[in-house]
Amino acid sequence: MMKLLAPYKMAVFGIVALLLMALAGLGFWRGMATIEAMIETVRAETIASRDAHWAGEIARANEAALQAQIAQAARAAAADAEAQDEIADITTQLNALEAANAATSEIETSAVSSGALCRDAGGVGRDRVRLLNGN
Repeated sequence: MMKLLAPYKMAVFGIVALLLMALAGLGFWRGMATIEAMIETVRAETIASRDAHWAGEIARANEAALQAQIAQAARAAAADAEAQDEIADITTQLNALEAANAATSEIETSAVSSGALCRDAGGVGRDRVRLLNGN
């Protein structure tokens, strides 16, 4: 009877060995799936962290650029105001010079027509020379 059970024993041991190998393969597969899931989680967290870091860096750079633009606009406005003040001063000086020139022209014309400045009639009068020299 032992001889009859010997082939079945071998088959049972073979089936048990195959089942153990299948169970080991299933465990290995689940272990690898778990490891892959952990790797994916770490990868996603790393990407999120990197993106957050660079979003912060970009926000800081944008803020610095905005502050530089604001400062530049303020400097441009100050320079424009200064230029407008200077233009107004020069315009006032020009109007005063033109008024003085016009007054000098009338005086010289009346002096020449009355004969008082006959020797200066062909040139520029002393008052106009002083006016042109800024005295």
